[in-house]
Amino acid sequence: MLRPRLDPLNTSLALIISAIALGIPALLEPLFVVNVYGRVRSNAVFTGVNSLCTDTLWPLALMVLGYVMILPAVWLGALLVVFICLWRRRRPPWLPRSFWIAEALNEWAMPDVFMVGALVAYTRLRALATTDVAMGGWCFLAFALVIMALRRALEPEQIWEAIGGKDPGASAPVNAITCPVCALVLAS
Repeated sequence: MLRPRLDPLNTSLALIISAIALGIPALLEPLFVVNVYGRVRSNAVFTGVNSLCTDTLWPLALMVLGYVMILPAVWLGALLVVFICLWRRRRPPWLPRSFWIAEALNEWAMPDVFMVGALVAYTRLRALATTDVAMGGWCFLAFALVIMALRRALEPEQIWEAIGGKDPGASAPVNAITCPVCALVLAS
């Protein structure tokens, strides 16, 4: 069922750009600063992936790299391309494929799940040492919240209609069929 929005295109585009702007420092800057008896250490997501690259933990390093860094970047990039094309009222032939890729990666991009794990780690570290949230941690929290807001704002049916040349605010025709996997709206 379509939820009518005042301006779904601009809202989603603003959230995509915000997620990208927050994602860069969230992934590159330190998340936490830990002080244990005068020894201060800070780690970012990428340095955590690097430290997991051992003989036994390399699969976990690949999972963090993929689900927290690579897949969200590709997902946001595909969405950005789609929404910029729609905003500029351009519909190149590869646009449906780009949105299909974004829809396929939506469930696999998991920065919000990583944020829950980071919050658990933070509470555990606070019990053992002086721990402060660094700039990357705050950016990652905002990044995860923006990702959740973006997922809530996206209406795949409206995007498919817009890609098909219809008005993004228009409702689906009565005789339409929606794909249960990718939400593509087709006439029956």
